[in-house]
Amino acid sequence: MLDVLLSTHTGSIVSLSSSERCFSSHLSSCMPLFSMRLLKDGQFSQLDALAAGQVTIDEKPESQSIHFSAFTGYGGLAVVARISRLNADTLAWTLEISNKTGYLIASVDYPCLTVADDLQDCGGESAIFYPRVEGVELTSVVKRDPDTEAVDLNREFQSMYPGHMPMQFMGYYNGREGLYFASHDIFGTPKVIEAYATDFGIRLGFRACHAITPMSEFKQPYPVITSLTGGSWYDCAELYREFIETSGMELPRKLYQNKTLPEWYHRSPVVVIFPPRSIRGTGYTGPNEFFPYVNSMKYLDELAEQFQTPILSLLTYWEGSAPWCPPFNWPPYGGEEVFHEFLAAMHERGFFVGLYGSGLNWTDKSLLCPEFDKTDYRIENDLIQSMCRWPDGSHCAVHYPGIRDGYRMCVACDETRRFAREQIEKMAEAGVDFIQYFDQDHGGLSWPCYADDHPHPAGYGRWATESMRKLYKDINASIGKKNPDCVIGTEQSASEYFISDLPFNDRRAISAYRLGRPVPAYEYVFHEYANSFLGNLNGSDRAFPVAQNPQLLCYLLTEGFVAGSMLCVNMKSGGELHWEWGMSWIVPGPNQKDVIECVRNFNALRTG
Repeated sequence: MLDVLLSTHTGSIVSLSSSERCFSSHLSSCMPLFSMRLLKDGQFSQLDALAAGQVTIDEKPESQSIHFSAFTGYGGLAVVARISRLNADTLAWTLEISNKTGYLIASVDYPCLTVADDLQDCGGESAIFYPRVEGVELTSVVKRDPDTEAVDLNREFQSMYPGHMPMQFMGYYNGREGLYFASHDIFGTPKVIEAYATDFGIRLGFRACHAITPMSEFKQPYPVITSLTGGSWYDCAELYREFIETSGMELPRKLYQNKTLPEWYHRSPVVVIFPPRSIRGTGYTGPNEFFPYVNSMKYLDELAEQFQTPILSLLTYWEGSAPWCPPFNWPPYGGEEVFHEFLAAMHERGFFVGLYGSGLNWTDKSLLCPEFDKTDYRIENDLIQSMCRWPDGSHCAVHYPGIRDGYRMCVACDETRRFAREQIEKMAEAGVDFIQYFDQDHGGLSWPCYADDHPHPAGYGRWATESMRKLYKDINASIGKKNPDCVIGTEQSASEYFISDLPFNDRRAISAYRLGRPVPAYEYVFHEYANSFLGNLNGSDRAFPVAQNPQLLCYLLTEGFVAGSMLCVNMKSGGELHWEWGMSWIVPGPNQKDVIECVRNFNALRTG
């Protein structure tokens, strides 16, 4: 049975335990039951339950209500935290807030759960499941104090759901028993999902961006769940899958029943990534041996024969504007005629074509191709009004070293949505099969915007994820009329809130190795609904230098195959398969025979 003991003075969690184990840190009573970030006049302030001048607890047989009031400096603020027993092993946590203040409550973290710091790398036996990318098992965590550090909204994007975090559950376990900790939210509320060390233990948290306006009442529309479970991430994922499939969250039909997906999706083509211009590692950005595009056909034909499978070519650096310089992608580099020639040749063979994009961003200047400059265009058309703004009113300027300078665009603004629709519609009308337009919008995330003159509340909240999902649905409806075999996707597997609209994506599981041990939790929960492809493997050499790991690509192909991904390879000059997209072509590639044999055998298994 899972029991919670609260401090009668502060409402803090003293212990969260079963008959077998106490999960909370012995210092957890030093931590507040909730914390919140408030915003006024462009400045954030931090407040938590320990600042309440009055705390009362109402005990009932199957629930507890903790009332907090008399916050110094925040007159008119009152909070009621509720804990309800759903069954012997499960507790549900909800919150109600009366915000009769002049502050916007930007985010709320509840319950503030601190578990014991007994992870394996520190001599303990526990591990933490963390839902970054598609899931990673942590055996150590970094230490930080989020309540005293400066607010870094850019950093928080790395921990944002829906985005880099495609799911909303964590786990804490030791091989025998575990604690499931999850936000059972089907509404797409943005959250910063965190796991880090403090002086009091390891902090697990869902900091939900509710954007509670001044002089308003708020009731959390979903519970956060703590539940006893088994001793591995699988046990936690099983509980989460049960929630997903019984909660009413929007999901597509399972793949074997889904008649809306194009025929090519079910044929499991191997994705081959290459650029029609540039020579990686030299700084040269002009046309290469794959341009005109049909020049690549001799290599693609050979690979298709060796793999014994259809090919989906995914073109990088194809944009006629400049590489990675949204929003103007179309027309293709070299013009539409040479691209259509390639597209026709691919379709004639029963092959498919995909294109990258760079998502909801604005480019002033390309740093790869300096001749591309849209600064004057932005100024003349007053497009700065459509850019996201930080809380202090400044625009969200973005500098991608060596790539571009520009801004993040607000998804709620008409101009942002118009640019995305127009560009994608042109690609679909041309006959393109797959459009990874939302590359760099990881998992389908929407950028926060605090503008007070945009068509949304002046804080980051559900409006952002709802606007993003509506954009995806509008685009799918539009291109479905022009090219029903075309699908759209994003960088990283789609967050669960967007999975119905983004069925095919660039998986990027390699990035999880920077944190811990990647595990295929996303596939465990969602593989019946969508299959991503292995991705461009960018960064794999930094995780596992190929000089010391000559079978790295075969290993990554194996990991992807076991996880259920469609397979993907990167092609460099001479039609040679390379380790990853970002690596210099001067570096010798992997053993071609081994890689080809891996792909051929794995894809034969995938297709029966």
